[in-house]
Amino acid sequence: MTDEFRNLDVEQHTSELIDRINELRDQCRYRSSSRISRELRRFAKTEKQIIPYLHANFYLMNDAQSLLDVETGIEVAVDTIAFLESEEKARKLQPDLPEDHYYHTVSWMSSCAYDNLATHTAEKEGYNSDGVHDCINDGIQVCRRTGKLECVTCFREYATDVYRAADDLDMALHYAR
Repeated sequence: MTDEFRNLDVEQHTSELIDRINELRDQCRYRSSSRISRELRRFAKTEKQIIPYLHANFYLMNDAQSLLDVETGIEVAVDTIAFLESEEKARKLQPDLPEDHYYHTVSWMSSCAYDNLATHTAEKEGYNSDGVHDCINDGIQVCRRTGKLECVTCFREYATDVYRAADDLDMALHYAR
């Protein structure tokens, strides 16, 4: 099989898996979606494809919220952030990294990964935990760095919840406004 045909097969299989994941998620079948996402993740890693790997992680992080699977959510969010924050790490998975596509994915997915980490950390440790404070600060910085300023709102909402949990109404109101 030539490389061209092999690449088409990889792209086709990846596309089929993503279509199946989206179909299952549309039906709120998150456990099944997670199973297919793990399959996509394994396949992408085997085929050394960073973008499908990150997409699989994105689905897994979000499905973990619906499944109340905090540990998986945290683990996958941390893994995703590591690949998004380090081009070098991403290149270890895919040496011929598609730079434009990778940078585009970093731009839109980074704040989502931190958002997922904050959500899962809050579920595990409580809204007034050091872990959530760290996620909020890091998340706001990432939103600014990637230009996704509309996503700062998510982290302001977390900050409001954190300060409400700490009975600090003044700070909660500060972030709510």
